[in-house]
Amino acid sequence: GCASGDFLYAAIEQLGLDAKSQLGVDVLPELLSAAESKLPNTRFESGDISSLDFSTSGDFDVLHLAGVMQIFDDFQPVIDNCLRAVQEAGLVIISGPFNPYPIDLITRYRDCSDLEKNPDPDLELGWNIFS
Repeated sequence: GCASGDFLYAAIEQLGLDAKSQLGVDVLPELLSAAESKLPNTRFESGDISSLDFSTSGDFDVLHLAGVMQIFDDFQPVIDNCLRAVQEAGLVIISGPFNPYPIDLITRYRDCSDLEKNPDPDLELGWNIFS
């Protein structure tokens, strides 16, 4: 979930990373477009980390997922894909809301602001909290 590329931008600037060797992935085209404008020399792809097919195992030194896990009901495919994509001695950094209790909170929401046009709004994913 690279979103508009702010984290990638900061990492490239602060750590002196080569922008061409970085990859940002997101599912929302408008966020990818914003990221591409901010980092024209960085590669971006549209995709879902739980099912994205990396060309070979161990493609990456570091994977960073910030605020991504809570959009999935089952985090195991995400973890499996990250571990497959990162090098053996690589690093997977996952940040977001987690709780210390043996309880997963699965949440759905819907936007009911315009029920005249859409009397049955879809339930959206987004705020799950895993133990």
